[in-house]
Amino acid sequence: MEERGYWGFLGSGADFPVGNVSFFLFYSGHVAGSVIASLDMKRMHRWELAFLFDTLNLLQVVRLLSTRRHYTIDLAIGVGAGMLFDSLAGKYMKKAMAEGGDVLYTNLPHLS
Repeated sequence: MEERGYWGFLGSGADFPVGNVSFFLFYSGHVAGSVIASLDMKRMHRWELAFLFDTLNLLQVVRLLSTRRHYTIDLAIGVGAGMLFDSLAGKYMKKAMAEGGDVLYTNLPHLS
């Protein structure tokens, strides 16, 4: 017989073994990655691709909710995490560029 979590989802204690909680509560990395891609396209003024990524991400959210692969809060936190990580990466890039110009790309081989 299968053990079901609080909301009727299948789960196991190995997912997130904290007390008697039998589900894994974590943000959606897929949603966060799509948000980062969309923000990057907006920054590059590629509005059509940004709109496409936002639309596909919305469909992904609907799919994840309807198939019960994530809780709603996981998806909302995924959007927030994507925005946060994009912001942190932008601050890192600005600092690295201010310190040494092309510092981030010095280890890449130069094509001629």
